[in-house]
Amino acid sequence: MIYYIPAFFIVLDFISLLLFSYLSKCYNTEILVDKYDDKELNSYFGRNSFAQVELNLAFTILLFCEFVYFVICLFYPFWVISVIVIAVGAIYGILTINIKNPIEKVIKKAKLKNFHSSDLKFDRLLKLNELNDVKIYKISPVHILISLKIIIFASIIIYYCNINPEIDRIGYYSDKVDLTDSKDTLKSVTERYKVRVFIKEVEKYSNGLLKIELTKVEVLEGWNPNQYDWVKTCIKYKFSSLKKESDITWLEIKK
Repeated sequence: MIYYIPAFFIVLDFISLLLFSYLSKCYNTEILVDKYDDKELNSYFGRNSFAQVELNLAFTILLFCEFVYFVICLFYPFWVISVIVIAVGAIYGILTINIKNPIEKVIKKAKLKNFHSSDLKFDRLLKLNELNDVKIYKISPVHILISLKIIIFASIIIYYCNINPEIDRIGYYSDKVDLTDSKDTLKSVTERYKVRVFIKEVEKYSNGLLKIELTKVEVLEGWNPNQYDWVKTCIKYKFSSLKKESDITWLEIKK
């Protein structure tokens, strides 16, 4: 069902949270590789960068799937918040494409642990960087964005667990069938048969509609008992699986 899709996104977003620091390290190391022609740095980058392109592609596909999910499922009460979060993430990504951090901050983000450069100039820069007080925030806007998405997906699951619990609600609504004796058109008589249609709730929507399943038809009034089977057939023929919740009289809930 479509309500279980958020749980899948939560798992993927948790994984992306865990891998974001790794991708940030690879990205900043790559900046240093492009800036400094150092054999040791190239070798270090080759040993420590694994599936960077593939992970970026996977995260891009994840964002696209989440966007499609929110576009399709606009009936959620808080879909506006969800779309805003996705839009803010996209805008943030576009605005930060060309932002260049100071080289000290890039080195810190690259987390070059136990690394010694073969280039004298770069080696000095590494040592100077250790003396500079460059603040690197562990919690970035990307972490906040992913966390907000997880909260929203969790809210969707909680919301639908509350309004559509895993129990079968049963109820009924009243209906009628008019039958006409057409043997003699001049003396034809129309008789009304009142019925009670018993249903079981299958799914609940936020717009007040229910998806229901027919369980039983009971004829309450009607002069000719021989027509009861035909009346039931008529009710089954015109039965609709969508019904307003306000039209249903609910019985005790089956545990």
